[in-house]
Amino acid sequence: MGNIFISHVIADEPFMRELVQGLEQAGYTAWFFERDVLPGISYLIQITQAMEACDAVVLLVTPAALSSDQVTKEVVGAFERRIPFIPVLLGVTPPELKERQPEWRHALGGTAMLCAEQGLSACVPRVVEGLKALGIKPGEREISTTASVPSAPSYISEKILSSRSSLQGERKQVTVLFADVVGFTPLSEKLDPEEVGDLIRPTIDIMAEEIHRYEGTIAQFLGDGLMALFGAPLAHEDAPHRALYAALAIQRRLAEYGEKLKPRGMELSIRIGINTGLVIVGRIGDDLTMEYTALGDTVNLASRMESSAEPGMVQVAESTYRLTDGYFDFSDLGEIEIKGKADPVHAYQVLVALPTRGRVTASLSRDLSPFVGRGKELDQLNDRYQQAKAGSGQVVGIVGEPGVGKSRLLLQFRVLLPEDECTYLEGGCIHYGEAIAYLPILGILRSYFDIHEGEEEAVSKQKMEGRLASLGGQLPHILPPLQELLSLEVDDQAYLSLEPAQRRERVFEAARYPLTAESLQSPLVLAIEDLHWIDKTTEEFLSYFIEGMPTSSILLLLLYRPDYTPAWASKTFYSQIRVDYLPQESSIDLIKAILFEGEVSPEISDLIMEKTAGNPLFIEELTRGLLESGSIVRDNEHYVLSTTPAGIQIPDTIQGIIASRLDRLAEELKETMQVASVIGREFSLRLLEEVTGISKPLKSYLMQLQSMEFIYEKSLFPEPEYIFKHALTQEVAYGSLLLKRRKEMHGRIGQAIERLYPGTLEDFYETLAYHHSRSEDTEKAIHYLKLAGDKAAKDYSNWEAVNFYKEAISFLDTQPETGERKGEKLEIYLSAWSPMTFLNYPEGSLGILQQAERIAEDLKDERYLVRVYRRLGLYHTLRGNNLMGLEYSEKSFDMAERIGEIDTMARSANDVCTARNLVGDCLKVADTTRKALQLLEEQRREQDLFAGGFNVYSQLCGWCVTALGLLGELDEARSVLNKGLENAFSINDTWGIGWIEASYVSVMWFEGNAEETISHSRKAIECFEETGIEILLGTVYSALGFGYSMLGDHESARYHAANGIRLQRETGVPVLLPEAYLFLAWIYSAAGEIGSAMEAAREALRLSVEHRTALFEMEAWIALGSTLGVADPADAGTAEQNIRHGIGMAEEKGLKLVCAKGYLLLGELFWSIGLQEEALENLKRSEGIYREIGVPPSSYWLTRTREASARLESAS
Repeated sequence: MGNIFISHVIADEPFMRELVQGLEQAGYTAWFFERDVLPGISYLIQITQAMEACDAVVLLVTPAALSSDQVTKEVVGAFERRIPFIPVLLGVTPPELKERQPEWRHALGGTAMLCAEQGLSACVPRVVEGLKALGIKPGEREISTTASVPSAPSYISEKILSSRSSLQGERKQVTVLFADVVGFTPLSEKLDPEEVGDLIRPTIDIMAEEIHRYEGTIAQFLGDGLMALFGAPLAHEDAPHRALYAALAIQRRLAEYGEKLKPRGMELSIRIGINTGLVIVGRIGDDLTMEYTALGDTVNLASRMESSAEPGMVQVAESTYRLTDGYFDFSDLGEIEIKGKADPVHAYQVLVALPTRGRVTASLSRDLSPFVGRGKELDQLNDRYQQAKAGSGQVVGIVGEPGVGKSRLLLQFRVLLPEDECTYLEGGCIHYGEAIAYLPILGILRSYFDIHEGEEEAVSKQKMEGRLASLGGQLPHILPPLQELLSLEVDDQAYLSLEPAQRRERVFEAARYPLTAESLQSPLVLAIEDLHWIDKTTEEFLSYFIEGMPTSSILLLLLYRPDYTPAWASKTFYSQIRVDYLPQESSIDLIKAILFEGEVSPEISDLIMEKTAGNPLFIEELTRGLLESGSIVRDNEHYVLSTTPAGIQIPDTIQGIIASRLDRLAEELKETMQVASVIGREFSLRLLEEVTGISKPLKSYLMQLQSMEFIYEKSLFPEPEYIFKHALTQEVAYGSLLLKRRKEMHGRIGQAIERLYPGTLEDFYETLAYHHSRSEDTEKAIHYLKLAGDKAAKDYSNWEAVNFYKEAISFLDTQPETGERKGEKLEIYLSAWSPMTFLNYPEGSLGILQQAERIAEDLKDERYLVRVYRRLGLYHTLRGNNLMGLEYSEKSFDMAERIGEIDTMARSANDVCTARNLVGDCLKVADTTRKALQLLEEQRREQDLFAGGFNVYSQLCGWCVTALGLLGELDEARSVLNKGLENAFSINDTWGIGWIEASYVSVMWFEGNAEETISHSRKAIECFEETGIEILLGTVYSALGFGYSMLGDHESARYHAANGIRLQRETGVPVLLPEAYLFLAWIYSAAGEIGSAMEAAREALRLSVEHRTALFEMEAWIALGSTLGVADPADAGTAEQNIRHGIGMAEEKGLKLVCAKGYLLLGELFWSIGLQEEALENLKRSEGIYREIGVPPSSYWLTRTREASARLESAS
């Protein structure tokens, strides 16, 4: 018995029961939900079961039903399962239904609607008649849809169904087409359902035929329309083009069908919307329909393109337009408002396909890519042209993989051909499954005869006759086969009565004639692109044509991929030009030519080269894609990356080419590629075997993939390793996997590594972090991310360390915040501190430290608090807030001493020294470091790295050297220097060596030792550059500059000082910037550039006051005073005050080396204004300090002091 489900809302129960009674009286079984289904876990399950258990649905459409989510789900559910349903409108008109429920529009488009204008009882018999018309009779179960599903052509079925298991769930770049026939909804209100079915069936057939002609897949039938995918389940590199060709064909054929309906008073038109993007495709059905889920709004936007189009229009989104421009004529519709989109969307109307032509002609309508690296190949083509021009016909195969630039080479050759000397004609093959016979020859002949699409047949015939007459041929013999070939009406009955083989012979002869005749008048260049897609008939014609070429003036250029083997390759007049990938130099030239408005940073060219491996199309598309997406930005005269490489999207054009190659692989090879892609760009045979669980066949698969140049063998020992030829190939294969499958594979790979390398897991921490963080195993992700961060911090790979730690925190943020989790998170925050410090605290650093403080206070754990306070202390010190920095550091030191945290005491001592050194408290720094060093030595912990990855002993030695030197304790400073360096070298502490060397530089330049300043500066620079820790690099370069200044090499001095300031601004610690300007002031002063020296001294003073760095402020006052006095003797009073103020600050702190220099410069000031006695007094005081502390006689400052004193004494 026919089972009928009644879709209604509970408020309409009286109407529903009246309908049920009428159906049961007619012999049907009617059932319904007793109440509205409550949203919850079983909501969709109950509705789904209702749909699967019925033969038809009667939809009770009332004002209440229109706003019901449940009824909408039931409508869509019935429609998606192609279950017939009959809408009964009660208190609602069809226009109101369409306006208030747009989601039902496709479902009801071709369905007869029953309006219960005279009450429901009068409408029940019409419902029964409708059910019977649908083939659903009382007492039996028989379902018949209004429009049968046209089956796909066998050649498509075989392709798809042979790959079914590999297609059960993939992400693909596809072009989505929605088509909706406009005009059936009003008809369905007036006609019997059977009549509606008879009318709509041809439209569905037409749409399905054209979709299948271009190898599209019908995803859903939507009442009086459909949705189709191009590029799925089988990828095509020209999927957007196929969709547009299919759309125009549907538009043309339905217009013809609509003309047949007009005599019956019926109007019919089609709306088509198209968009290109990423979707997820699922299980394939035997009839080539498929279930699908969309990722993002690719499908939604295609649907909106259709619903917003005018009747008769094919409307496409910008993504599709960009990929097909040059092959179709478009009308720019501008930006249109789309429901569900916050911003307007740019749309285009497709008007017509441009005449069949190759990429070369299409390229002429767009901006040409730069032509680089093909000079040799161009010379070869010119040589073949000269041979053909001389009467020796030539056939040239231009061979290369997709994207290597075959068409671009041909285009450049065409552009250089002398127009008045030869004739150029071209055609191309296409890959549409059912190949079109003679297609490239048709393109060539239409171009030769100047025949256009849509042209009147009489005009085309007239053009042919005129052109053939000019060649002097026998028109009656040549014209009929050419007319047939070009799909024109043939009047010659004698020709039409010939046997097929005879007519084929005549076609071959006629197609060859105009071309060979033209070559007698001027050289003829023929080009055919994509020969690898040639049909059998055209291939046979070309063999026939080539046989007659040796004595002609014809150059035939055939462009194809390496997997095609031409039948004429053995001909003596055939030659091949292999177009390979561009070498690195040419590739970089191409990148620079595309980004011609600025210098290209090495990171950009390296990134593009790594991903494209020299494929010109890939280079061009990726470079332009990066520019258009904002991943590359122009900064002044330079192009720089503005995003991380991981965030870069593969352009659709590249994705299409690679995906189509992958889909043509045998299933087991594609599966191997996908699994390998999850491992990474490089992968070992051993790991791949462990993950896949297969061994012997796998080696065969890899050999096949090698032969097809998807992968290369990278090494054989100690175990076989492979690498994807293109990084982009690996990314496309990886991107084709569903997220769920990716996560599963990442987890399996992580587990496989743990099984294979249990004894050397540290070598794989980064790899394990990568895979487990992309799996479902959160615990292992956090574990290995922390270990990878620790390893990177230990190796001074600071950016990598910070990123690992941040990713670990992001995983912890998703977990419940228990006490244990808080402790884990706090440990990671604290671990991140050292690399953040070395990076000069990148953005977000303070937030991390403040989060750590909050958690430590929440836990009330002093062991954590003491460490957090220490880190906050150093942060504030180095960022210029010395008072807050000192407060935190001393709080940390005191708490560490109280709770017996020796590790933190040692490191807090270092931080306290940092803060106190900057304010010039060298006595306290020296006292603190002596005690801390003694404590570490007593506990034999000189070589400990402590938490954070660097050696505290080295740090303390550096501060001790600086403090002792400025205090004048030079012998002890040298002793600590040697002790610290010996310890740092013993543990290979590169950063510590650099730090101690830099600390000694500060003593040497104050002392005035030029050679030692230069020597130790260079050693420090070498260490800092090796570790990549640049926070002190700028200051040391500035000191190096002053070392050269003391030797009188002012040019080198200025260069290094300027470089030092630049580096200190870009990567250094802000509180050290005043010191860099002080070096610059001394350098300018020594070179006699007093104005510049004064400007640098003023900047040093401003910055030191701003950052409260008294150590630099005292010297800035001295530098400013000395330059002010030289610049203008009238300002000598102010100059003296400045110098004395600086000396006073230094004397208060006991900094003898600063005082000695101050007295020297004060003496020089007095001498310059004629106060010889005061001058000599201060010079002697300076000399006395230098001698007292043991400065060597060769010292720059001491020599300058003694020479000035000697001149004064001799003058008096």
